[in-house]
Formats: sequence, structure tokens, C-alpha cells
Amino acid sequence: MTLIKPKTEQEMQVTYPTQRALELACAAHRINKGYLKEPVVTYSDDGKVMYTTHTNRELVLFNLKNPLVPVTAIAPMRVAIIDVDREMAADIRKYFRKLVFQAVKNEDEFWTQLNAILTNDEVPENRKRLLLNLNKLS
Repeated sequence: MTLIKPKTEQEMQVTYPTQRALELACAAHRINKGYLKEPVVTYSDDGKVMYTTHTNRELVLFNLKNPLVPVTAIAPMRVAIIDVDREMAADIRKYFRKLVFQAVKNEDEFWTQLNAILTNDEVPENRKRLLLNLNKLS
């Protein structure tokens, strides 16, 4: 009989490609014309829901997780990452690396965590919120 060793918490941690998450955050910022924290529902004159403008977080998560959505569901849209988003993501990484270097020297926990995210290829799911907010900070 073979025993299966349970996975550690670290092994079970979901991660996403950092660059893709950052590019999606930039695309969501572009699409929503800024940072949208709460969804906005638009109604017709007779009170029927016409569409929902999803939050930046919803757009990023939907596109990172790439779920199968039934045709009848109202889901966020698929986001196309364009060159402007890639350039903005690269600029944000450069900008924050300069700031982070100084903060890490001073042992600031927030900046140390941000540095770890920006210098790694994968971002843990529990740290992705930092990426979503970089547009507001830069």
C-alpha cells in the first residue's frame, strides 16, 4: 500500500505569472478608465439591467483564472493585453524597483513584499492585490 504524502501549505499555494497579472491590471485600468473598486450596474429606462462594468479586480481574476463560464452567466469580459498595457507594466516595474531598493535597505515590510513580487516570475494568489493597486501608487 502506497501512502500519499499530504501537500504542504506552500505546495498548495496558487500562483499566477507576475508579468501577466501586472499587464492585466494595466489593461483593466485602461478599460475602466481608472481604478474601479465597486461594480457599476447600468439600467435601461424600464429598470432592466443592460450591463455591468466589472471592477479591476474582477477583470484581472477572471482573466487569470480563465474559467469556463456558461453562456447565460454575466461574467467579466476577456481582456486583450495590448502594447500600451505591456509598456505600462514595464514602467511600473521599473518605477517600483527603484523605490523598493531603498525601502528594502530600511527593512520596510510592505516594500520588501512588493520587491519579492516584482522580482519573481510568479505571484502568490494571496499577494495579487498588491499588483492591482500599483496603478494607483505610481
